[in-house]
Amino acid sequence: MKRIRTITSIVVTAVLTSVFTPIIASQPSNSLIQKKIDSLMQSAMQEFTVAGAAIAVVKDGKIIHKKGYGIRALENQQPVDEFTNFQ
Repeated sequence: MKRIRTITSIVVTAVLTSVFTPIIASQPSNSLIQKKIDSLMQSAMQEFTVAGAAIAVVKDGKIIHKKGYGIRALENQQPVDEFTNFQ
């Protein structure tokens, strides 16, 4: 089970990196980037059946977007934020 989670995490990271890089490189406004990231994260979470995720997008050494999506665990339904540690 842990191996499947690790592989899923790697795949999701690779997919999101390949999708976010051209969006950020085109230099749209931060609000446009955030809306696009929110949309992509919701789609990725549904496709990979992920209950929660946290991301940070860094450009030129500065965090331009950080956010949590979904819930931490199915048992407690607490929301994920940008500071959530996953195990």
